[in-house]
Amino acid sequence: MGGGYKYVPDSTTKPVTYRVISSDSHLIEPNSLFTPRVSKQYRDRCIHVESHPDGDWYYCDGNRILGLGLAGTETGMRFDDEAAKHLDFGEGKTFEDVPKGGYDPDERLKDMDLDGIDIDVLYPTVGLVFWRTILDSKLLSEHCRVYNDWAGEFCKAHPERLKAIATLNVDDPEEATAELRRAHKLGFIGALIPTKPYTNRPYSRPEYDVLWATAADLGMPISLHLATTRQSWAEGISTTIDPSLFTMYDTMGNIDFEIRPSISAMIMSGVFERHPDLMVGAIEYHAAWTVFHRYALDDIYQGQFRMLGKEVNFKNDMIPSDFYRRNVFLGWQEDKLAVQLREYIGVENLQWGSDYPHIEGTFPESRRVLREVLDGVPEAEQALIAGKNVARLYHLD
Repeated sequence: MGGGYKYVPDSTTKPVTYRVISSDSHLIEPNSLFTPRVSKQYRDRCIHVESHPDGDWYYCDGNRILGLGLAGTETGMRFDDEAAKHLDFGEGKTFEDVPKGGYDPDERLKDMDLDGIDIDVLYPTVGLVFWRTILDSKLLSEHCRVYNDWAGEFCKAHPERLKAIATLNVDDPEEATAELRRAHKLGFIGALIPTKPYTNRPYSRPEYDVLWATAADLGMPISLHLATTRQSWAEGISTTIDPSLFTMYDTMGNIDFEIRPSISAMIMSGVFERHPDLMVGAIEYHAAWTVFHRYALDDIYQGQFRMLGKEVNFKNDMIPSDFYRRNVFLGWQEDKLAVQLREYIGVENLQWGSDYPHIEGTFPESRRVLREVLDGVPEAEQALIAGKNVARLYHLD
C-alpha cells in the first residue's frame, strides 16, 4: 500500500459474493499540487506542505490548516490491537508516510484489489477543508479548479474503476454551475459543496436554483460531506464561529448537527419539488439519525406549521419524508443501527464506503467489515447497500 503503516489483512476473510463499490473514498493531494497550477498571483498564498518538528502540515495563506494524520499515515492500524495503542493521528509524520494509493492511480488499484473494492468514488482530503480555511472566494475557486483538473487526470489512468467527485465554490452559484458543467465534461460523476454555506446564504435561497437545475439535468448528484462547512476553525483565521466555545466533547455523538439544517432548508423550501431529479447526499454522517429527522420534518409540516398559520402545501400530497426518501442518499461506514432501521430509512438510500485511506477507514478489512455490519441482511439487500445503490445513482452501469 505504499508509505505509512503496513498491515496485512486477515487471509481467512471470505470474499463477499456481490460487487463492492466504495461510495466514499479519498484522494490525498500531493504536496506539490497547487503551487505550480494556481494563477501566478496566488502562488504565495495557495495550499502547500511545510515541514516542522511536529511533522508535515498543509498550510494556506499563512495558516496551518491540516495535519497528515487524516491523510492515512496510520491506515489499518485500528485493526491491529498492538499498533492501535500507538495511534497519534499523524504526529511527527511526513508526506513520505502517506500511502501511495492516495495519490498514485496504479498504486490505488493495488490497494483496491487487496481490499476487495471494485470501484472507488473519490473525494478529496485537504480539499474537504477548502471552504472553512480559504476565506478569499477567488482563492477558493482557484483551489477547486486545480483540484478538479488533477482528480480528473488521476481517474483517466483507470476510468472504469476510479470515479471522482468535483469540488465547487458556491459563493457565486453561477460560477459553481459553470464549474459543474466543466467537471461533467472532464468525466466527474458528481460534485461536492459545503455542508453549510455562509450563514446568510442558506440553500433555501432561490439563487441556488441554477445550480440545482443544472445538476439535475446533467445527472450529477450533489454531496454534502463531513467537515466541509463554509465556516472556519483553522488556526489563525477569524470567522463567524468562535472555536473556543466548542470542544470535541460537545460534538461527540452529535455528528449530524452540521448537516440537518441544510437538508431541512432544501426540503422545506421546495428545492426537491422544483427539481425532482436532483439528488443530494449526506456523506460520512452515519444514517440512523435520519429516521427521527424525517419524523420531525413531517410533524412540523403536518402540525406545527398549520397551528402557527404558516400553511405549506407540497404538490401531489407529498410530505417532507417523501422528498427525503426520493432525493437524499446517505453515505456511511459502520452504522449498524442504520442497517437495523433500513426499512424506515429505505434500503435504496444507503451507501457503504471504505473511507480509504483515512485513519478511521475500513481498509484493508473492508470485506470483513461489510460482512459484520450487514450480518443477517438478505443478500439482495446487501448487494444494494454495498454497491448497486451507488451504481444506480452515478449511472455506473
